[in-house]
Amino acid sequence: MLGLCAHGGEASTIEFLCALADAEAVIAHSPRLREQIRPVPWLSPEWLDDLSFESPELRLARALAANGLRRRVVPVDTARRYLTWEPAPGPATNWRERDLVSNLLAIVRRDAVESQREPDRQRPPRTYSRLADITSFVNARATQLDDAGLGRLARAMSLLRDDGRGVERSPRERLAAVPAAFAVLALVHHRAEASSSNSVAPRVPRSPEMLSRAIAGDGRGAVELAVRRLRASGVPIAVDPFEVAPDVIRRCAAALVFPLHPNSLRRLRDGLSVEPDQQAPHQTTNAGAST
Repeated sequence: MLGLCAHGGEASTIEFLCALADAEAVIAHSPRLREQIRPVPWLSPEWLDDLSFESPELRLARALAANGLRRRVVPVDTARRYLTWEPAPGPATNWRERDLVSNLLAIVRRDAVESQREPDRQRPPRTYSRLADITSFVNARATQLDDAGLGRLARAMSLLRDDGRGVERSPRERLAAVPAAFAVLALVHHRAEASSSNSVAPRVPRSPEMLSRAIAGDGRGAVELAVRRLRASGVPIAVDPFEVAPDVIRRCAAALVFPLHPNSLRRLRDGLSVEPDQQAPHQTTNAGAST
């Protein structure tokens, strides 16, 4: 806090928010402290004005935090204007002291369960992720994306009441090679429109078994189920099932937690779709062209 008052700026703001989130996590894990100290109240979106969002970690953290992360991290009732603790941590609170990918996979699985049980309660995302940033996450070894830093930033930003300021409603993206394994999983998980020729095209149904295979590290099995579901839904894709390393398919599944704009999903679909008699490479798909 003293550093923020003395220097201000992005680094000080991030450090303060991270420290506040760490303190709330300590309180959340102690029944005695929860009786004495309330959760951190929602912070003003004006805090966002101090952040440049120049790094993929910060952009991904914001997209993750703005779409319901708080209740995954600590047992708070976010439906109330004034936050209160839940009587005890339930299955919705599933962030643990473990690696980021495992935490994101737990959230993806829980989101899928909740959306199936209560589809009408699903709200549209407040912010969206760029395909290029998701590709950086999936290819973290090559891009040197900081998993630990991303996780800490996301927890910190979950304290903010994000009003969407400064966010492009439909991200304008440069042409990027998106991993095909992520593309097929995303089209199924996010229930993409099956066709671009009909404004009321049916959506691709989800596949719980596909998600389970991906989380278990069965790359080929997950891709095969996704391809089968897409083709059965009328999406003429060029991808045939292929091998994916266990750690890569798990990162692809973890990346499903990041919200995608419908236009990004259309780009993924169009990047994989071909005429039935055409063939195309199936390791990456070109998506994210600027509009």
